Amino acid sequence: MSEIAKKSVETLGTRVAMQLFAAAGGIAIARVLSPTGKGEWTYAGTVLGFALMATVGHNKAVLWQYARRRLPAASIIRVMVLVVIAMSAPIVLGLLLIGLFIPSQSSLLFVALALPFAIFSQSSVGIFLGDGNVRPINFAGMFPTVIATLIYVPLIIFAHGKLWIPLTVWSAAYVAGGIYTSFALRRYYAGEPAEDVKGLAKEQLTFGSQACLSSLMQYLDFRIDVFLVIYMLGSAALGIYSIGIAIGEFIWQLSSAMIYPALKDIGGTDEARAAEVTAKCMRHSFLLVFLAAVCVAVSVRTLVPLIYGPAFAYGAVVTIVLLPGIIAYSMMPALAAFFSQQLGQPRIPFYFSALSATLCAIVTALTLRHFGVIAAAAATSISYTAAFSVAAIYFARLTGYGGRRLFIVSAADMRPYYSLLTSALSAVRGR
Repeated sequence: MSEIAKKSVETLGTRVAMQLFAAAGGIAIARVLSPTGKGEWTYAGTVLGFALMATVGHNKAVLWQYARRRLPAASIIRVMVLVVIAMSAPIVLGLLLIGLFIPSQSSLLFVALALPFAIFSQSSVGIFLGDGNVRPINFAGMFPTVIATLIYVPLIIFAHGKLWIPLTVWSAAYVAGGIYTSFALRRYYAGEPAEDVKGLAKEQLTFGSQACLSSLMQYLDFRIDVFLVIYMLGSAALGIYSIGIAIGEFIWQLSSAMIYPALKDIGGTDEARAAEVTAKCMRHSFLLVFLAAVCVAVSVRTLVPLIYGPAFAYGAVVTIVLLPGIIAYSMMPALAAFFSQQLGQPRIPFYFSALSATLCAIVTALTLRHFGVIAAAAATSISYTAAFSVAAIYFARLTGYGGRRLFIVSAADMRPYYSLLTSALSAVRGR
């Protein structure tokens, strides 16, 4: 099994565990706190995610300096910390003011606590990815998912807690994740401070701002439906709609697990290798997510009301309508990484995300009040598929790769799965 395949399996296992625990937490919140509580929980997570996407380009700038420009890690990290402080301070202040003076927005206080530590962990990803080291990234991600869920679920079930209990634990988990990340970076701290601090900071901000704009638009693309649903239909409707989002994000772990280990090659100096790895990630993503989507389509109408309760049954219909878009967009991270890290043009993914978000917003706004949350799901699927199609055509023109190389797996592609299955069977027999 190749090194990328091994790290992908490790990342996939970790992410599946994180998603399962996050799903378990969401189920507990839905059953104890009703659709309204689930909707408010989803809203807090969405706001944090939006803020993180507004700053995620910084880790791409750090990766660019470390992997492509080969600058000393110690210098990059010192500048990175200053940039993180500068980016997070005004956002945290704004969240605190809104949360303190608008009672319905009090959940934003917890987002404000989590945000600077979450940004720091996110920015540090660029250093770890430059070395192809996914383990610290995976472990840091377990704090707000696995560890937080293990703490707050018993509290809200047995103590019949309010929403502030899981929000407190969740935000504290991001603080703990940031502290862990700081310790994981220790081996990179050695070295003299950068002489050109202003130059490094300017480069991080310039490159990062372009990548941030792209990532922010991508997240808006992912969440424009959430904002429209809660604004036009309310928290209870969002609670039901969030079921489809959660299942879709769980399926996406199958493809996103490949991207982190592959970034070292996609962002490397060999453009032909980068294109080859990008296409390979797309083929594997399509295969895995398509198969997962078929399984979900067959079982979701039975499982959703069984797991979440009868009040959430319509979430199964929402999920089925979202599946085509989920399949299509599962391949976008590989394309975005190629355009941003290999071509050094983070604005290109921005255009595709802007196309998708605009299309989704228009269709949703025009149909949501007439057809309910199913309209948002249909608009999302349509917009995802349209944006991916345009991005795939552009990539094919740049690289000369045809549809077969982008979507059809080969015998060589199947070898890692065979190796994994053989290893698993051997382990079972050994017991």
